[in-house]
Amino acid sequence: MRNGFKGAPDLATRAIKGSRERWLESKAKAEAAGEELAGRFAHLPSPDKVILMGHSLGCRAIKTCLENLADDEIKVREVHLLGAAVPAGESWTRASRAVRGVITNYYSKNDNILNIPYHAAELLSGIRGPKNRDLDFPAIPAGFSVSPAGLKGISRSGKKIKNIDVSAFVNRHAGFEENLHRFIKFRDCH
Repeated sequence: MRNGFKGAPDLATRAIKGSRERWLESKAKAEAAGEELAGRFAHLPSPDKVILMGHSLGCRAIKTCLENLADDEIKVREVHLLGAAVPAGESWTRASRAVRGVITNYYSKNDNILNIPYHAAELLSGIRGPKNRDLDFPAIPAGFSVSPAGLKGISRSGKKIKNIDVSAFVNRHAGFEENLHRFIKFRDCH
C-alpha cells in the first residue's frame, strides 16, 4: 500500500494523463479545423470581405487559418477573438499578415474556464523539463505562466492587434456570446 490508499496514486496519474491527452487532442482538432478553413478560402471570390470570429479554442483555429492564409498571401477583412484559449505570449506577427484591418482580442479577467482549467491543461500538456518519475510527464518549472489571451490580452501585440477588456460585463467563459452586442459593432461590408 502506498500513501495509505491502494491504487490512489495510479488512479490520479491516469486521470491527469487522460485530461492531458484530451486537451492535446482538442488543440490538435482546432488546428486541423483552421487548416481546413484556410483551404476553403481559395474558392472564395472576395476573401478580403470575410470577418472571422472565434471563441475559446476557435481562436486557435483562427490563428492557424490566418497563418496558412499569410503563406498564400490571402487577406481577410478583420478578426474578432472572444475568450481566446491561446497563450497570451504567442506571436501573432505571421497571422496578422493575413488581415487587412485589425485583430481585436476581447478578454475578461472574470473568465472562470481560462482562469484555472486552461492553466492546468496547458501546464500539463507540453512543458519541457526534467521528467517526474511518478507521473511520467514533464515537470512544471517554478514561476512559469501560460496565461491565455482571453484572460489578459495578447502581450505581443503589434499595430494590427487591439486588446479590449470586457470584464465589466463578461463574467464567465460563456458570457461572450450573450454580450456580443455590447462590444462588437460591424461596419457595412461593402
